[in-house]
Amino acid sequence: MSYDFGSAKRTYQLKVDSFRGVDFASSPVNVASGRSPNAVNLLSDLAGKPIKRTGYELLGTLAARINGIYRLKTNNYEKLVVHSGTKLYEWQMDAAEMFTLLYDGVADKRSMCLQFANKLWFLDGKKFLVCEEKDGELTISKVEDKAYVPTTIIGANPDGTGGVAFEDGNLLGCRLKNSFYVTAENNTDKVFSLDRVGLDETAVKVQVLKSDGTWNDLSENTDFTLDRAKGTVTMKTAPGASPSIGEDNVVIEFGYVSKSGRERINGCEFGMLYGVDGEANRLFVSGNGECGNYDFWSELDDLMYFPESNYAKLGLESSNIMGYSRIGSNMAVHKEDNGQDVTVFLRRGSLDSEDSPIFPIFDGVSGVGAVSRGGFAVFNAEPIFVANEGVYAVTTQDVTGNKYAELRSYYVNPKLLAEADLRECVGIEYNNFFYLAVGGHVYVADGRQKVYEQNASSSSFQYEWYYFDNVPVRVWFERDGRLYFGSADGKIYRFYQANEHSAANNVYYDDTVPIKAVWDTPYFTFGHLGHLKKLTGFWLMLAPYHRSGVNIYYRAKGDLKAARAANADIFDFNDIDFNRFTFNTDDSPMVVATNLPLRRFMQVQFRFENEKAEAFGFYGFEVQYILQGRYRKI
Repeated sequence: MSYDFGSAKRTYQLKVDSFRGVDFASSPVNVASGRSPNAVNLLSDLAGKPIKRTGYELLGTLAARINGIYRLKTNNYEKLVVHSGTKLYEWQMDAAEMFTLLYDGVADKRSMCLQFANKLWFLDGKKFLVCEEKDGELTISKVEDKAYVPTTIIGANPDGTGGVAFEDGNLLGCRLKNSFYVTAENNTDKVFSLDRVGLDETAVKVQVLKSDGTWNDLSENTDFTLDRAKGTVTMKTAPGASPSIGEDNVVIEFGYVSKSGRERINGCEFGMLYGVDGEANRLFVSGNGECGNYDFWSELDDLMYFPESNYAKLGLESSNIMGYSRIGSNMAVHKEDNGQDVTVFLRRGSLDSEDSPIFPIFDGVSGVGAVSRGGFAVFNAEPIFVANEGVYAVTTQDVTGNKYAELRSYYVNPKLLAEADLRECVGIEYNNFFYLAVGGHVYVADGRQKVYEQNASSSSFQYEWYYFDNVPVRVWFERDGRLYFGSADGKIYRFYQANEHSAANNVYYDDTVPIKAVWDTPYFTFGHLGHLKKLTGFWLMLAPYHRSGVNIYYRAKGDLKAARAANADIFDFNDIDFNRFTFNTDDSPMVVATNLPLRRFMQVQFRFENEKAEAFGFYGFEVQYILQGRYRKI
C-alpha cells in the first residue's frame, strides 16, 4: 500500500546584505531593497552597513542663541570665540569660568569669521571687527578705527593742482593723506587745498619736511587754521620750498564726511579670502542689504584697506549675492534666483598688461539660485549650495567645459524641501560627509557613496543620504577632528566619537535622551505580485557590540506588528548590567531569528529598531517564504 501526500511547496528566499542610504523620493514599494524609505539616526560604516550614530554632550550654556563659534590658532596659541546673542565671548573649554565677555554690541544673527594674519576678522552686517591676541589676552576692535589711511595724491601744488593720483580712498575709513611738493615758484604760498571738501571734526595733522630730513608736526590754531567746508589749510608761516629736490615736503592727513562708504563694508555679512590665481590674500565681502548685488575686496594682504574702486556690481539688484565658493583657481559668486538673472558668476583673478591685479566677471550658471547663506561648502572637491530645489553642486561638463548646477539631493528632497524654512539651513563638510541641518533635523550626504545613472556623464550622480532627528543645530563648528554645534537656546554641544564609548561614558545619548534608531525596509512582493505568501522564517544579522539589541516588526496589512525583541550583548567585566546579564563571550555577529507566523499577505515590510542608549547596527537579513496561491479578490 502506498500513500500520496502531494509534493512539498517550494520554499523561496530573499537575501539583502548590501545597503545604501534613505530614499524619501520613491514610494516604499519602489525603493531598492538595500535602501530605506524611513530610516532615522543611522549612518553608514566603512563597509556601507547601517550603524547607529553617536550622540552629543553638553559643553556649556550662554544666555542667548549661538550665532557662531570660531577659533584663532597659531603656532603659539589657540583661542576660541563664541558669538551669543549680541555678545562675543572667549571660550576656555576647561576653565572654571568658561566664558569671558570680550565685546558687547554685535548683531544678534549668524555671523562669519575668517582667520588671516593671525587675527580673526568678524562680519555680522553691523560692524566689521578684528580679534587679535596681545600679551596672552584677546582684544576686539572695530576695523574702521584701525583702517589704513591712504595717500590719494602726491606731488601736488599748494593750490591742489598738478600732482599724481596715488592711492584710492579707503571705503572702510574716513581719513586721507595729501602730499604736496612746494617749489621755488610757489614757496610763499600758505594756503593748501585738499582733494576733499567737507572735512569732519576730527584732528587734522600737518607735517613739514625739515632740512635735516626729519618731519615737523604742526599744531592747529598755533601753526595753521582750517576751513573745513572748503577743505583748505592755511599756514601761519609759508613752509617754503622743499629742502630735497623732487621730494614732497608737506603732508596733510584729514578726516572727511563719508558718503556711506564705511557702512558698505560694515554692513557686509559674509566673505571669502581670494586673490590673483586663487591665492587667499584678499578679503572679498558682500551681503549688505543696502547694496545686495555688490561685492567689495581689500588690498593685497591688508584687510584694513578696501580701495574705493575695488567693487563690482553683479547682475540685477533684485537678486542678492548669497555666498562664495571656490572652483579651482576661480571664485564662484552665488546669487538668489529671480527668474531672469545669472545665478552663479565666475571671477578670475589675474594680472593685466601692467601687472595690476584685475578680477573680471564671467557668466557661469543660470536658473538655480542659492536660498541659504549657511548652506555653502566644498564637498568632495566640488562647491555645493542649497537652492529652493535642493542641494546642488557647480560642476564642469565633460566635453564642453561649461559650468552646470547638478542636483545632489534627489533621495531626500521630498523631506528636505518640506522643512519650514530652508533659508535657515546650515551645512558643514566633516569626515567625508556633508551635514545639512535645518529644523532640528540633519541630512547627511555620504561622500564615499555615489550613484551614477547608466550612460550619464561623470558629473551626474547622486550621493547616498542619511537622516537624523533631535539635533538642534543653529551653527556648526569643527575643531581637531571633532564636530560641535551651537543651538538656538544658547547651548554648545559636541558629538561623541564611537571609540569613546564605555560603561562610564555612554556615547549613545543626545545630551540626556537615548537615541532611537529606526530602519524600515521597502515593501517586498518578492517578485510574485499576484500571489499570496506565507512567511516561514526571518533572520537578521546584527553587528557585534558589548551591549546591543533590536526590536523587529512586520507590516503586512497596514498594521505594524512586533515580531521579536532581542538583546545581543557580549560579556564584558567593565560593563555588567545584572538586569540583562549574559555569559556570551562570542564577539562574532549575532543572528536573531523570528518565528512569528505571517500568512496570506501580498507584500511585507520589516522594521529594525533600537531605542535604548546602546550601539546598534546590522549586516544583512534573510527572508524565507512560500506561495499560497493566486490572489483573486476583486
